[in-house]
Amino acid sequence: MTAWDRALYSGRLLPSAQQHELESLVSTKTSKPIKSVTADDPMGFGLGVVKFVHPAAGTVWAYEGATYGNRVLHMYFPKTGMIIAVAVNSAVGEGDTLTDFAGTVYKTLSAQKAQALPRHQ
Repeated sequence: MTAWDRALYSGRLLPSAQQHELESLVSTKTSKPIKSVTADDPMGFGLGVVKFVHPAAGTVWAYEGATYGNRVLHMYFPKTGMIIAVAVNSAVGEGDTLTDFAGTVYKTLSAQKAQALPRHQ
């Protein structure tokens, strides 16, 4: 799934007109088209995907699907190129925290990567 995500968000999967359609956003705040998300208008829906401002990671593309007690979330973090895919057995309900969980995974992996980099003196 992460290989498919990387191809999708890098523009290698769809023809350019379809890629543009996928990434054309409608604000969840105003229901009007927007060029991108901002702190004032932090979430927009594209064609089956959502783009939003994540507090820990900046701008993120994501998709969450669910059926009969199973959910899958995949998030693409353009700033770092990281993709996180999470599959769980659960129902969608009040207080859904799956995106928060993925954000915590992102922060943890980013911190580990930063610690693993060699230090120049």
